[in-house]
Amino acid sequence: MPHFDSKGKTQFLTWRQIDAVPKDMVVVWQEELKAEKDEHRVKELRRRVEKYCDAGYGSCLLKDPRAAEATVQVLQKHAGVLYNLRHWVLMPNHVHLLLTPLEQISLEKIAHQLKGESAREINRALGRLGSLWAIETFDRYIRNEDHFLRTAQYIEGNPVKAGLCELPESWPWSSAAPDAE
Repeated sequence: MPHFDSKGKTQFLTWRQIDAVPKDMVVVWQEELKAEKDEHRVKELRRRVEKYCDAGYGSCLLKDPRAAEATVQVLQKHAGVLYNLRHWVLMPNHVHLLLTPLEQISLEKIAHQLKGESAREINRALGRLGSLWAIETFDRYIRNEDHFLRTAQYIEGNPVKAGLCELPESWPWSSAAPDAE
């Protein structure tokens, strides 16, 4: 998918574990949607992937507090260095971030750094080897204040929507948690 990278524009990033959505499932969905107009096809495919991820398929490594904590440490380490971290949530098999890249820092560099470093730290914490994240990172630049607010609400409400907790602030791996930095 094409990416929009404009320096200093707030961005909504999502990436998922490599096993969160089977490739053959995506192929089936693409086939089902091929008659749709491009805009609707992309939106519907994204909706299906999101729903599948929220159902908690795959190894869900971020359910393990060691993996989640390792990821939070990576996010916080680069906050203020590569980006301003606005809102975030770690779901069992995917990550959502709302951030503003600092000047001269590309979105590609941020995603590459965060995914690579968090994969290494998770693998180390869990004593595992191998690929962790799917190659694709989904991004959407934030168009205005209303879009920002809706996206922040979506991010912090995702654990509630997925049935993981009753209130956003009760999910420990989120910017909504009382002790989140």
